[in-house]
Amino acid sequence: KIAPLKPGDGLVFDAADWRSPQETEEGGRVYAVEPGPRGALTLHFGNNSVNFAAIRPGDLVWRTDDPDLDRVVRPFTQAQVPVHKQPVLVRVTAKEGEPLVANWSLVKQPNLAVSIASPSPLPTAHQRPLDQALLRDQFGRLGNTPYALADLELTVQGRPFAPASLLNQMRREAVERLEAAQSATPAHTPPARPAPIRSAPAPVPSPAAPQLHLLLRSPDQLDAALATRPASITLDYLDLYGLRPSVERVRQAGIAIRVASPRILKPGEEKIVTYTVRYTW
Repeated sequence: KIAPLKPGDGLVFDAADWRSPQETEEGGRVYAVEPGPRGALTLHFGNNSVNFAAIRPGDLVWRTDDPDLDRVVRPFTQAQVPVHKQPVLVRVTAKEGEPLVANWSLVKQPNLAVSIASPSPLPTAHQRPLDQALLRDQFGRLGNTPYALADLELTVQGRPFAPASLLNQMRREAVERLEAAQSATPAHTPPARPAPIRSAPAPVPSPAAPQLHLLLRSPDQLDAALATRPASITLDYLDLYGLRPSVERVRQAGIAIRVASPRILKPGEEKIVTYTVRYTW
């Protein structure tokens, strides 16, 4: 086994298949492990730390903590300094009487770069002018940052002077801007869609002539309905008496006829549906 169970490990018994999720999970730290036949293990826990009545055969067992593994991964999960540092290239232009400009870029991602300029022009140096050794010393102090100075290039004109406080400020600003650029979500440009093929517009159909459809509730309304010559007549009589003569009169008039069946049927009234459907064409 890659990581055998041992004293000190934390275990929890998963009884989700038969117990309520709101109940407290049973588990605790292992005090002792005794090997048994066919790979079985006998586990010992602290007194009253586990309620074995709340555990059934077949429940899953999860190891929730391994002190040895925790010690191994702690330098990575709780590192005080970045585990991996990215090399950066710094190109500096220093001209007497002009602002100091430093371009910081990642060696493995040259397109990820930031440019930092001093807020004021560089004065003339009376003692030590700005040189590559001074810049490397100040810009290389990247300490707990995720970057390491890989190389520095300097272009200098005249005898410019830059105090250490200015170089430290520019270094901190460069680190902050590099980190922000790396954490920013890259812009996504959706693929260009092909221009739609324009075709001749479909002819708009002429609106149909309006039609009149009538719904009758009683035979008394039939004479007036036939006189209007509607497109169709639907007979929704509350009483089936007089339905057949009305159907015949509508048919003789050459008008489409429909019969509405009852909405609710009582036991024994199933034949009414067949009766009404027979008169609908």
